[in-house]
Amino acid sequence: MGCCQNSNAQSLNQNLFKEKFKEAIDSGTKKRLKLFLDILNKKTKKSPILFIDQEIVTLNEKNYNGLGYCVYIGNTKLFKYLFEKGASIQAMEELFEKQNMRAINIICFKGHLNLLKFYLPIYLRQHQSLVIREESFTLDFKDTESKTGVYEYAIHSACRNGMIHIVSYIYNYFQSKPTIPRDFSLNSIEEYTGEDVGLKACRSGSFNMIKFLYEQCEVKFTNLNHNKENAIMICVCGYKLNPSFTYLECISYLVEIVKIDLLYMYEELLLIAENDELVSYLEHQLEKRGVTVKKKDIKDIDKYLLIHHNQDPVEDNSKGFLFSEVFHEQIESNNTFLSSISSSIRSKNICSSIMDMLEPD
Repeated sequence: MGCCQNSNAQSLNQNLFKEKFKEAIDSGTKKRLKLFLDILNKKTKKSPILFIDQEIVTLNEKNYNGLGYCVYIGNTKLFKYLFEKGASIQAMEELFEKQNMRAINIICFKGHLNLLKFYLPIYLRQHQSLVIREESFTLDFKDTESKTGVYEYAIHSACRNGMIHIVSYIYNYFQSKPTIPRDFSLNSIEEYTGEDVGLKACRSGSFNMIKFLYEQCEVKFTNLNHNKENAIMICVCGYKLNPSFTYLECISYLVEIVKIDLLYMYEELLLIAENDELVSYLEHQLEKRGVTVKKKDIKDIDKYLLIHHNQDPVEDNSKGFLFSEVFHEQIESNNTFLSSISSSIRSKNICSSIMDMLEPD
């Protein structure tokens, strides 16, 4: 009986410790966190360092200790304070690693710039081998959890989520450096999908990111991924998955400003395009390039099927649509185009550039 009571009391104390620790961090004040650590020190008569790295909260089935929770919510001030009090970054990273996560990806994906400024030098000191590392990284599209035990490049995490300020800071930070770790290089190509920062931005339909990468960082957007899809194709497939106006802006910019080759697999591109405004825009731009073709008149798909018959599409862990997969789906469903554009999207005006292209000559 006594052992059972002691066990229950210990469990209760542990839960109370976690609750109060989280509350101190949630308060956002160094004073509240200091008070908690002081009380902990007096009650246990032990240094807080013995408890400071313990897990304190579970969010979406993921466990976080004090430092990790500060990373999650982006509180730089309290992250620094815990670090100064002896909290272990290695313990935080090991806890993340067990759950297939990394702090650097969370920081970049969520856009915690001040925390990145503090954490990046520490991260680079602890991971000096990153400069010559040959590994590639993949990441789930909607969060920062790796499905394969390795992780996508940190700069890709920022790109996918439209965090221009993070990409800008990383780009400028390494401008004067003799070498750039693959985690932070704009030239890094994800081995699994063959996509770089430009194609990542296209897949997520981030117009401002595409514009920034092209105009400020001189990213060319000319690469093809492992499925031989170019930037325009990836945008069209992203639009099918998420019919948002921003994809139309991206496509217009890639065609008219970046000058991506619109003639590349243009028949397949038209077949996969669903929105009426997008189809009309593509047809008009093709006509300006000497190709008079209408989506409704495209019948011959045997050539495409023959070319791709023996090709296995690369599975995309980013949960973005692959052009080749989508195209085959449409063919297997008797060429019917499944997605309907919501009335809210259809009611929006296309950007002036696109509207100009739709006007009769």
